[in-house]
Amino acid sequence: CLYLLCLWLSVYRRQIYPCTCIQKEKQLMIRALIFDLDNTLIDRQRAFSEMLEREFSKVTADKNLISCMVKDIILWDKNGEVSRDITFQMWKDKYKFNNPTPEELSASWSNESGKVAYLYPDVRETLTKLKEKYKLAVLSNGNKISQRRKMETINIYDLLDYSLVSGEFHVNKPDPEIYHYVCGQLNLKPEECAYIGDNYRIDIEGSRNAGLYPVYVSRNGDVHDDVAAISNIGELLNIF
Repeated sequence: CLYLLCLWLSVYRRQIYPCTCIQKEKQLMIRALIFDLDNTLIDRQRAFSEMLEREFSKVTADKNLISCMVKDIILWDKNGEVSRDITFQMWKDKYKFNNPTPEELSASWSNESGKVAYLYPDVRETLTKLKEKYKLAVLSNGNKISQRRKMETINIYDLLDYSLVSGEFHVNKPDPEIYHYVCGQLNLKPEECAYIGDNYRIDIEGSRNAGLYPVYVSRNGDVHDDVAAISNIGELLNIF
């Protein structure tokens, strides 16, 4: 019996409970939802993987090798947290290719980033419904040209009341100042805004420290006890 109880608790803790994690009074205070962009609204890894596959197919026909190289780079990249120069140099050190060079791979991603972008399937429908009750905004770290190009590609501006890329500002997330600035542009206090993102350190801890209410997008099932978590954007409709 003790074993079964422990097993049940282990499974229970891994589950994602989006609605019950938010106190009713805090729900009622929320007037705006601010979203991260990459891996929250759009599938960055898919676009990144496709670019890498195209580049590597120019130098080898070995599909298994290409698959291994792409998987390694996606792992080392850590959803964009690690510098591209470091990631691509790690690839060169392991696989010993002289072509393309790390600099050429980085240039290819800079050139292509945003030209191809994939909105997750439930995003537009969900945001359209949420817009009936809330102000909507995007706050994203990154290069202003590529991030703006992504938003244009996914055709999302009609759903947003405001958007800001850190490259247009003087600090990045998780600095509280950039969160406060976006709240101010929405004419709201931080406690009246929720921030939805996929990076626990940058998006969740950052927005919480700035006074916003965080919601963690956990597409891989990762759960933290101190934050409401959803597995897809559509589950926001169970919260707000």
